[in-house]
Amino acid sequence: DVTVMEATGSYDELTPEGVVNEVPRQLVSKAFLQTHPDRYDFLVIFSNFDFAMESDTKAFYLEIRNDVQGIGLDLFDRSAIYGSRGVLQGIIEMGNLERLSSDPLDPKFSATMGILSHEILHRWAAHVRFRAKDGSVSTRLLGRDGSHWSFLLDTMGSVLYGNRWHENGDGTFTSLPGKKYFSPLDLYLMGLADPSEVPEMLLIDAPGTDPAELPRSGATISGTALRVSIGDIIAAEGERVPDASASPKSFTVACIFLARPGTFTGGELFRIWTILRNRSEEHTSELQSRQS
Repeated sequence: DVTVMEATGSYDELTPEGVVNEVPRQLVSKAFLQTHPDRYDFLVIFSNFDFAMESDTKAFYLEIRNDVQGIGLDLFDRSAIYGSRGVLQGIIEMGNLERLSSDPLDPKFSATMGILSHEILHRWAAHVRFRAKDGSVSTRLLGRDGSHWSFLLDTMGSVLYGNRWHENGDGTFTSLPGKKYFSPLDLYLMGLADPSEVPEMLLIDAPGTDPAELPRSGATISGTALRVSIGDIIAAEGERVPDASASPKSFTVACIFLARPGTFTGGELFRIWTILRNRSEEHTSELQSRQS
C-alpha cells in the first residue's frame, strides 16, 4: 500500500535558480511506474528527512496534467516526462512525516488532513477570474501567489484560504474562523457541484488591505461589499468541461515514502496508513457535507 524508496541528493522544492526542482520528482515517479500500473491520478509523497520549501510552505502540489476547461488553467499534459501515459495528474509533496500528526486523537491531526486537502484542491483551484460590471476581466478573486483565494473573498472558510466574512452593517466586516472546508466554488471547480449550487459570493473592495494575506479570525476591516456570481466567473472562463454530470467523482492515489539510505525502520508505514487510508476519505466527506 505504501511504496518505500531510498533517495540521495538534493530534494529541495526549488533549484538554486529558483525554479521548481522537477528532476528528482520525475525520477521518483518513473521508478514507481516501472513496478506499478499506470493508473494513478495522484502520487502523495512523504519523506523521513527535511528539505527546503518556499517560505511558509508546509507542502506543495506539482502540476502535471490538466484536461479540464473553464477552471482558469490551460490544457497541458506533461505526464510523459514522469513516466505516465496521460494518466498522472499531479504530485502532492507532504514533506517530513515527523512534522505531521498521524494520531486521530491529537488535535493537530486535523491540521495534517487540512494540508492534504489544501494541496489536492490545487489540482483545480484557485485560478479563475470573473467578468466585472464594467466588462473587464478581473483577477481579484485571487490572493497569495495567484493560486489561492483572496483574503477579501468570502469562501465560507475554504482550505484554499479566503475568509468567512460577517457584514457588520456599518461598512466594516469581521472574519470568522475558517480554513476548514471545500467551498461551493471549490466543489464546482472540482466537478462535484453544478453552477446552480454555487451561491453569490461576497468580495470586499478594501483598498490598502493585502489580498495575499493568510486567513485569520477576528480581523475587522472597512470596505465596500461587491457581489460575484458563478455566472460572472463562467463569463470570463467559459463553462466547466466536463461539467458536474460527466466529471470524474473518484480518483486513485498512490503513496510513496522516501527515506535516506539505511534509515527506514518500518514503523513509519502505520502512521501513513492512518493518514491516507483510515481518515482521508472520511475527512473529505466531512469537508463536502459541511457545505451541503
